[in-house]
Amino acid sequence: MNCFWVRFKDNIIEGRVTITDNLSLKKSKIFESNKIFPNGVVNLIGTDTLLNIVDNIISGTVDLPNISTTNTVSIYQNNLGLNTNFTAAAFTGTNELLFYDNFFANDAELQIETVITGGGIAEISNNTHYSTNILIGEFYGGLATWRWNNINTKISTFSIVQLDDNALKGGEASILTNEYSNFPKQLDMSIGSVFSGGVLQLGTETHVGKYFIISGSGNTIDEIQGGVFDNIELISSGTVSDTFVISYNPIASATSGQIIGSAGINPIPVTFTSYAGFSDNILLKAIGTGKYFTKQTNVAT
Repeated sequence: MNCFWVRFKDNIIEGRVTITDNLSLKKSKIFESNKIFPNGVVNLIGTDTLLNIVDNIISGTVDLPNISTTNTVSIYQNNLGLNTNFTAAAFTGTNELLFYDNFFANDAELQIETVITGGGIAEISNNTHYSTNILIGEFYGGLATWRWNNINTKISTFSIVQLDDNALKGGEASILTNEYSNFPKQLDMSIGSVFSGGVLQLGTETHVGKYFIISGSGNTIDEIQGGVFDNIELISSGTVSDTFVISYNPIASATSGQIIGSAGINPIPVTFTSYAGFSDNILLKAIGTGKYFTKQTNVAT
C-alpha cells in the first residue's frame, strides 16, 4: 500500500504487509492495536512523517527499513513476545526516533542497525526486558542513548556494538539483575583521576562492567577501585601496541582492590596489548574481601 493513510488499527497480520507513504509529507500516522503473529512481517516506510507505533502485540517482525523524517518516530507501549524481531536499518533525519515503555519477553530482540544523520536523536528508554537475548547493533550518529531500562534476566546476551561513539551513553541509569554488565566505558590511563600511583579508578556508574583501557603505555595496575559489579572485564583498546600491565599478588599478602593471580603462589605481571585486529582482555571476579581473582585471561603469545 502506497497511499495517504492516518491510522492502521485492529488488524491481525499473519503474512507480509508493506505500508509506504512517500506522498503525504509531515502527516501524522498511527500503527495501533495490531496483532502480528510469528510469521507476520510488517515493513513501515515513510518520508517526513510523524509516526506512532503503539499498543501492538507482536510475535513476528516489525521493520523500519527506510524511515526519513524531520519529525518524530515513536514506538511505545508494545508487547514484544516470542521471537519478535524489531529492526530499524536505515533511519535518517533531523529529529527523533524514540523507543520507550515497551515490554520484551521470550527471546524478543531489538536490533538497531542504523546511522542517524543530520543531527537526529535516537533514544531507547524505560523499557522492561524479561527476554533472554538483547542485541543492539550499530547505533550511532546524532545523539543516541540507551537509558533507564529495566533488565530482569539472569541469562541475557546483552550486546551493544556502538552507541554514538560514546560508551558512556550505553546503559545510562539502566537496572541489571546480573552480577556482570556488558555496558562499556573508556578509561584513559593518562588522566590522573583515572590512573595514579598504580591505582585504576573504574568510576561509580551503576551500569558499567566492561572497561576499554587506552593510553596504557606499559603502566602497571596494582590496584582497582570503584565499579559495582562482581565480574568486570578490562580490555586493551588503544592504538596498536598500546599496553597495560596487571600486577598479580600472592593470596596471603593481597589487600582490598588488589588482584590475585591463578598461576602459582607468586604469579608474575602480565602485559595486555592492543592489536590491529583484536585486543587482549582479562576477566576479574571480586571476592568477599574486596580483592579481585583472575577468572580468565586472553593474552596473545
